[in-house]
Amino acid sequence: MQKSRFSHSLLNVSTSFLKIIFVSLIGFIATPIIVKHIGDENFGLYRLLSDWITFIGLAEFGIGGGILVLLSKSVRDKSKSKSLLQTIFGVYLRILPLYLLAALIIYFLLSFIASENVSSSFNWAFWIMAATYLFIPFGVYRSYLEASQKTSTVNFASTAQMFILNLLAITLAYFNFNLIGQALALFSSVAFFYVSMIYLGTKDFGLSLWSPRRNEVVEWDIWGQGRHNFFVVSSMNVGLLADSAIVTMFYSAKEVVPFFVSQRLGNLFLQKIQGAGVSIWASLVDLWHEGRTEDFLENFLQANKLLTIFSIILLVPMIIVNQEFVSVWMGPSNALDFVFGLILAIFIWTNAMNVFWRHILAGTGHLEQQVRPYVISGICNIIMTLILTKYWGLTGPILASSLALLGLMIWKVKLFNSHYSLNAVSLLKKLIPAFGLAALFLSLSKFYTVEQSWLAVGTIFCLNLIGLAVLSFLFLFNQREKQMWLDRIKRLRK
Repeated sequence: MQKSRFSHSLLNVSTSFLKIIFVSLIGFIATPIIVKHIGDENFGLYRLLSDWITFIGLAEFGIGGGILVLLSKSVRDKSKSKSLLQTIFGVYLRILPLYLLAALIIYFLLSFIASENVSSSFNWAFWIMAATYLFIPFGVYRSYLEASQKTSTVNFASTAQMFILNLLAITLAYFNFNLIGQALALFSSVAFFYVSMIYLGTKDFGLSLWSPRRNEVVEWDIWGQGRHNFFVVSSMNVGLLADSAIVTMFYSAKEVVPFFVSQRLGNLFLQKIQGAGVSIWASLVDLWHEGRTEDFLENFLQANKLLTIFSIILLVPMIIVNQEFVSVWMGPSNALDFVFGLILAIFIWTNAMNVFWRHILAGTGHLEQQVRPYVISGICNIIMTLILTKYWGLTGPILASSLALLGLMIWKVKLFNSHYSLNAVSLLKKLIPAFGLAALFLSLSKFYTVEQSWLAVGTIFCLNLIGLAVLSFLFLFNQREKQMWLDRIKRLRK
């Protein structure tokens, strides 16, 4: 059984990694082609709609997290899982009117924010994209797969979805369907994904899986589990997703393009760093629940050190080449400066660390205590974004998010001290050497220039990445950590 669980975990991690690489590669290829055919303004409006359509999902009030918790307790009993899935299907059918209400509210807000760009194409695109939420009830089988450690199946389906999305987006852009074409591409790809889930769910459980069932006790558990998760996740996402709307409000939809493309390389690394944190937190929580407090604290500090070293190895080269990378990829007019790249890196690190710390606190029974700091951070983020975007331009939203996340980290350190007797000094001692190495490489980058060519960008990125990795191993790892990594390399060679 343990071997099977390990095999599933390894397959899930592998397919997640491959999905990130494949989807990112498709995105890097498709984006300039789409922008060329539909124009900066239409692409900016599409990004604005994509971000704000996500807000409709808040109408479920966080029950997705509660559903995963309940399913994880019943995956070994197929009949019990089927009954639970039928109940969840019924819950989602009943909240469809809430999705419609949320869509109407968001539509009127967007009509105000992007008033100069509202047209029949804009209206049609919004409602075509909003219609993807009609498929949500059929996603219950996806939750079952994720809870039963079969995420690899979901990864294969979502990778195929992204391939279809980009292929259709390019094709429809080429035939001048513009904004409506992008919306149709999204709807079609989402439809493909959920039809896949319907097929797989029917194959596993039969057609009766899609019959709604009432169970008030289970439904109460679903809503109870989701309440705190809703406030935490929505508070964090609202501030981040509002960025494109605020840029459009102060400037224009065209300005969303450089703001979006200048973050693409960084967002790829954000997924990798967050993924590393997600793969660690569960084992740390197990130590806490086993009563091994000292081991928990030692390993927690060690995990923070490793995540920060991993972050600087990826993010420092990104800072150095990001402007040139975007210039070669999308043209110099879409490339934001070195300062934007630096603040983007701070945002990525603080975002990834906050997600990691959130899981640790939630796993040790402190999810509820994170609600207030997340809500305050989300409100502060929006206020600062409005102010800083007006005076700092496109760097403003990223700077605001970074400051809000740093404030959230400080608050969480206080929670660590209160619940785990972990002080900030111990944590900083683990992190400062990595920051010092990052500062050294960034200082040295001022003595050379990166030419605007794929060869130059790739060479400088790789040289910095290798240099950071080698020096981190030699000077930031202690003898025990060095031996651990050497042992892992030996195992891989075998």
